[in-house]
Amino acid sequence: MSAVEGTRWVRRFGEPEQKQGRVIFLPHAGGSASYYREVCTLLTADQIECIAIQYPGR
Repeated sequence: MSAVEGTRWVRRFGEPEQKQGRVIFLPHAGGSASYYREVCTLLTADQIECIAIQYPGR
């Protein structure tokens, strides 16, 4: 997991070599970006960039 370019709110799980698309996840109430780690791993393998928002204080 890495923060995206200077912001702590955005997390990227993996980096596909060639991007065919992008999906952005907004966690449910009380959730965190790490909830989407497993699905992001699968999407990255399919050439899709996966970004999850990490709300402050989580």
